[in-house]
Amino acid sequence: MSLPPQAILTPRKRAASPEEPPFSPSKRLRQTNVRHHPAYYFQDGNVILQLRDVQFRVHFSQLCRKSQFFEELRESQLADSGTDGVQLFVSEEDPRDFEALLTFLYDGMTLVESPTLNFATLEPLIRAATKYRFTSIREWAITKLEKVLPTTLEDFHPSVDVEKATAAILLARQCDIPSILKPAFYRMVRSEKFTLEYAPGSDRIETGNFPVPQLSRGDILLAANLSRVFTSQWFGIATSVPSPRCPNTSSSSNSNSGQRRTECNKLFINLWWSRVVKNRAIFHGGAYDPLTALDQLIAMDWTEQGVCADCLKSEREDWMKEKRRIWNDMDRWMTELGATLSNGDHPETLSSTPSTVVGGTKSEEGSLKERKTRRSVEAEEPMDRSE
Repeated sequence: MSLPPQAILTPRKRAASPEEPPFSPSKRLRQTNVRHHPAYYFQDGNVILQLRDVQFRVHFSQLCRKSQFFEELRESQLADSGTDGVQLFVSEEDPRDFEALLTFLYDGMTLVESPTLNFATLEPLIRAATKYRFTSIREWAITKLEKVLPTTLEDFHPSVDVEKATAAILLARQCDIPSILKPAFYRMVRSEKFTLEYAPGSDRIETGNFPVPQLSRGDILLAANLSRVFTSQWFGIATSVPSPRCPNTSSSSNSNSGQRRTECNKLFINLWWSRVVKNRAIFHGGAYDPLTALDQLIAMDWTEQGVCADCLKSEREDWMKEKRRIWNDMDRWMTELGATLSNGDHPETLSSTPSTVVGGTKSEEGSLKERKTRRSVEAEEPMDRSE
């Protein structure tokens, strides 16, 4: 819900209400380290906005053109007489966010045409545009943010560091941007830093783990439970050997077809052990980052060890389907986990099996293990594990 101007910007001498912080008398204000902003203090400006210890002298018309908030503020009687009789408003809001907004208003073409917009630039702009009701600027900035943090599997890349992912979750909660929650949570959960440094039972992440404002307890628990779901999903894939139905024979030779199928299956059994189960980067890495692990399976050249091209194509299609299933199911998992946690449950009391954690429902597509017969690594005949 939008806040009225008087809840954010308050006149310097106006008596504080119980909901507002007290303001210093004018004499004391002159003794503080109030400074003019080096870029946005125009001598011909007709309003001074003091945010904490920074004064901005700007043009009311520039603010009011795109913001109902400042239009209402101009019509209010909240202002005090500042320098040269110019209206003065005082606020305890972050001046860095307001600076980002003014940069867009006065130097917007620089941002609009920039090919390298990043999260650090967009984050304060979105906060300010949301708070001060610059609707068109907010919409533009969110569109750009969704390119920095892609919301589709096709454009998704998990290479954003955990601090930015955490900051993105905070921004999404503060400014109501649900579209970036899924990619942000995935990026945070995939980090070993989150997995290793999260302390179960604590209300918040310990100070120092993440050099950003702290997440809520609810989001910590949601991330912890998503991590459990990812682990269960990945080990369901990683401990089952592909068992393709090899089409690489003529239909008239059933014996050859059976032989070819057996050969591909045996090759996958041995290769799966050496390339997946014994590969720590894939087997253990997939527990918290299944999408990247599946990409690694897809990228491997299995044919150099004798697996036929048709069997490999079939398996790659299945692995791609697994990626889509996990990505799409995240929406449901987050919704159901969020509902469970809101009822007071904790990670320690939730089952680690996805069907229980997320309410016992299954995805429409179903897991790869349910869609085709596969063999458990442990159930196979003895194989050469000396590699």
